[in-house]
Amino acid sequence: MNLRSLLEKYNSILIPRIQRDYAQGRRDNVTNEIRGNLLKDIFSSESISFNMIFGESDSAGNFIPIDGQQRLTLLFLLLLYGSKTGYVDDFGVKKLNYSTRESTSEFWRFITDANWDLDKSISLSSWCRNHNGYQWYWDMDPTVESMLVVLDDIHKSASKQPSSYPNIDAIEFDCHDMSQSGLNETLYLKMNSRGKHLNAFEKIKSALDQLVCTSSESYSTSGFDNYNWGKIDHKEMTFKDCWTYCMERDWIYWFWDENTASLDGTLLKLILAYTHIFISSHRDNIDGTPIAKAKTEIIDLIKKKSREILSSDLAIAPQFYHITSAFSLFDNDEESLTEDPQLRKEYLEGLAKLITDITSANNHNFKAAWGECIDFANPELNYTNKTLGILASIIYFKGKNLLGKDFSMWLRFCWNMVENTVYDDESLTRFCRNCKGKYSKGSTNILTWLSNDMSSHNQDSQQLKEEIFKSKLLGPITMGDNTALTLAVLDAESHILNKGRIIHLITDENLELSHVGFVDKWRNFRAIFNSEGEPVDKVKFIEDYIRCADSQQAMSYGYDSEWSIFRVTRAAIKNKFNDRAYNSVWPYLFKTPLGKSELLHRDEAPQAELNVRKQLLIPGFIEAILSRWNDNEPRLRWYYRCFYLYPSGSRRECNYIMMDWYPAENNELDRKGITILNSLIGKRLISINEEKNSLLFHNATNGISYWTGKEIFFFYCGIEFILDKEYNLSIVSDNENNTTQSAIGISTDEAFIAILKNLKENYEEV
Repeated sequence: MNLRSLLEKYNSILIPRIQRDYAQGRRDNVTNEIRGNLLKDIFSSESISFNMIFGESDSAGNFIPIDGQQRLTLLFLLLLYGSKTGYVDDFGVKKLNYSTRESTSEFWRFITDANWDLDKSISLSSWCRNHNGYQWYWDMDPTVESMLVVLDDIHKSASKQPSSYPNIDAIEFDCHDMSQSGLNETLYLKMNSRGKHLNAFEKIKSALDQLVCTSSESYSTSGFDNYNWGKIDHKEMTFKDCWTYCMERDWIYWFWDENTASLDGTLLKLILAYTHIFISSHRDNIDGTPIAKAKTEIIDLIKKKSREILSSDLAIAPQFYHITSAFSLFDNDEESLTEDPQLRKEYLEGLAKLITDITSANNHNFKAAWGECIDFANPELNYTNKTLGILASIIYFKGKNLLGKDFSMWLRFCWNMVENTVYDDESLTRFCRNCKGKYSKGSTNILTWLSNDMSSHNQDSQQLKEEIFKSKLLGPITMGDNTALTLAVLDAESHILNKGRIIHLITDENLELSHVGFVDKWRNFRAIFNSEGEPVDKVKFIEDYIRCADSQQAMSYGYDSEWSIFRVTRAAIKNKFNDRAYNSVWPYLFKTPLGKSELLHRDEAPQAELNVRKQLLIPGFIEAILSRWNDNEPRLRWYYRCFYLYPSGSRRECNYIMMDWYPAENNELDRKGITILNSLIGKRLISINEEKNSLLFHNATNGISYWTGKEIFFFYCGIEFILDKEYNLSIVSDNENNTTQSAIGISTDEAFIAILKNLKENYEEV
């Protein structure tokens, strides 16, 4: 059949709304090359085949193409140009219609009705856009834009070869009317899904098919064992046979997306992800070379969602125009899939096993203990570094299938490692290489392998050290036994705050790994935090933390500290668990139930820090701080030779809270100003200037108050004094020559008053 006979059979060709825009006129490099080669063939051949066109007819006698819209549109453009320029007769150019695409329909009516008066000095599209009947909003229609590009190229070809304008009747195709043939639409679409998305996926699939067909004679079919198909058509199945059967049937069905009527995005991303992991596992260092750029392109692409990939259509194809270009990403040209038979064999056998394993497992076994799940058939799946890490664990599992206990324990180990060691591209590459070269050796008996074969090796991460330690605790699982300890370990790993990392529960007071008391610690842990990973009682948790944090690091005193002791969100607590600076806290904090911790003070801990902690633990102080600054994450820092509490989100001077910092003996760090001021207020010797310093907190039992402001203003004998942020005392006045005197080292009321009197006398003399 040709276009003429098709138009004689049907009243019109109706392009449905569900069909994608006309894409042959897109301006990317790949499409340009495809279009150029196609027009070259059309203009130089006496006859040409457009293969199969598939669709259905409606009651009005219209033919609705399902597969073949792009080719039919090209035929209409050839007919349009030929009939307008006198090369061919018009046998039905107006029979092309668009359902619900008003702008495209308008443009087609315009260009078919218009009298073509072409100026050879300008392109056909320019002439068209300069025409009075052309509407500006048609430029927003991608199909119109694409049609004009193709018409320009037809015009160029016809101008160069006026005597070779194609015989449209000689361009033939097989046309299948589903309404008349009784074919199943769903089956046809699944078997011919590339008709809608003829882009990167189709090119990669085609290149893979070519590699398989040319070099797979000796390949093992063990990767397909999960199908248990035996023999088909009474013949022994080769790797090529298995590959073709799966690619054209089972895999297509499994990855099929009903919403987009496509498998391209999901399967394309999986193939690209596998390629990236394969490359990462074979090469460490490719930065600074063209390889690095290509690898980055793969990473960027596979991290996109399927629909983002599909919306790009041909735009994503250039870097993958030939599949071998994606595989030649190694240190030299000799080590590529096209040149290295062993590398090619490893790649294809591994890819076949991966897809077979995933489809056979049906996504039921890719779930982390804490609930996170990866569905490789989900078109919205975002391939993060962690997703890629779990994919690597599937690739390098050496077992027969993904449905047994061996894989379950292997996946547990890999989830724990990926979650707690994979943060960026570099750490992902490191994990992939370790997974392939080291961890996979024990993939079918991971607990035994860790406890026996890895114990004597250098551990390359804290998490691996933890996994080796836990493997000994979980040993009974290998014999089908679950003790209270093993159940507690597995349960603890599943908590949203832990996600496979429980170092804070298996570290003793000497910072050594130990399971002693673990069950009790885990029970206390569950009582402290709710299922969302937040403290059930924020105030009590902070107070317990302060009691157990007897070091500067643990109290987050450092200027650059990110984890204030008052930050108790799930993310902040999780980060504390992951930071070794806080390791000394947890053995004591989780040893007792909430609110039962005792104030810890080791002999080597500075007395000054103990005093700061005692101030924070004054009943009601934490509540006052949180009530005032809960949304601004209060911090505790050393500023301006003094110790302050302040809200991190609002560092105005009026928001700072001065605190005392005093060691056991008087020295240059001894600052007891707040303690003395409270004592003097109690004796009615001084009063705070409440206009300049508002009260934050007052404890009626011990008479302790704290005020906002980096500097404290107070009255003594009717004169206003200031205790400034440098810990100097002076009189507040306009006189720039006022005397200041340091209050550092002053620890008694009498000494403090003596300074005030001296300053007062000097002031009165002046």
